[in-house]
Amino acid sequence: GCETLRLLDLKMGEKTASAGWHGKSWSHAYRQGVMDKTTNSYVEGFRLEGFDGRPETLVTMDPLMDYDNQKSAKSLKKASRMLLQHMDGREIALHFLDLHQGPTADADANLDEVYSNAELSELVMHEIVTRLAKLGAVCNNVTVPQKWVGS
Repeated sequence: GCETLRLLDLKMGEKTASAGWHGKSWSHAYRQGVMDKTTNSYVEGFRLEGFDGRPETLVTMDPLMDYDNQKSAKSLKKASRMLLQHMDGREIALHFLDLHQGPTADADANLDEVYSNAELSELVMHEIVTRLAKLGAVCNNVTVPQKWVGS
C-alpha cells in the first residue's frame, strides 16, 4: 500500500467568481476577478489551490526566503498559496510526479510481486490522462454554455 497519496485541488476557468451567484457580493467577485487575472487562471484557464502529499522539493520551497525578518505563520501560508496559484501546468505535473525522494526500485525487495514507485506512477498517470480525456470529450459535447462558477 501507499504511505502517502497526492491530491491536487485545481480551480478551473479563467473567471472563478460571479456577483450574485450563490450570494456572492459584487466586491468579493471583483476581488476574485483581480486574483484570477494575476494567477495561472488567466494564463492557462486553471490554477492550483491546494496540494496534499507534497513532495519534499515543494515542501522545502520558501517563498519568503528573502524576507527572513518579516516571516510569520500567516504570511508564510499566504505566500505558499500564491506560489501554488502561479504554477503553470508543467510545474504542477513536475511536482505531482516527483519520485526522487521516495524509495527507489533498488530498495524494493520483491518487485516481482509489487509495483515500483515508477511503475505505480505510470499507472496512475495513465488513469488520470484517460479520465481527463473522457471529461474533456464530454465537456466539448455540451451544446449550451454552462455557468459553473462557484459550483
